[in-house]
Amino acid sequence: MKIWLVSLEGAVATSSAAMVAFLGRSIIDWRFVYGEFVPDDQVGILAAVMALYMGIFGGWMWSILAVSRGERRGLLAGMGLNLFVLFAVAIATPLYYCPSPCATAWPVAEISNWINLIVCLLAVVSSGSQLRQEVSG
Repeated sequence: MKIWLVSLEGAVATSSAAMVAFLGRSIIDWRFVYGEFVPDDQVGILAAVMALYMGIFGGWMWSILAVSRGERRGLLAGMGLNLFVLFAVAIATPLYYCPSPCATAWPVAEISNWINLIVCLLAVVSSGSQLRQEVSG
């Protein structure tokens, strides 16, 4: 397991899993969270948030494809996106937005948050080890 985790295939797989986990989390947020905080007449805010999500997922897909081709830029971009989701979503949610156990969409949102935390952490470790191997090797 350890050897696979630090391989290029492991970096692609863990980053892909992290993106899918964040997609699930995004669906939960769109269904249960944004409707509570954004009034119906503020469509522009939702459009901006949607554009942000599209940019994140588009960049993430590009980084996964680039990593699969062995490009360092893809590793850096994927690691950055995984760190963003890890800190801005998975860690910040229980600390600032909805302390654990979170009552919003219980238990699905709570499970989704923990999955994001674990999978993004694995993806950061995998991408980081690939970057470290490139520098030392």
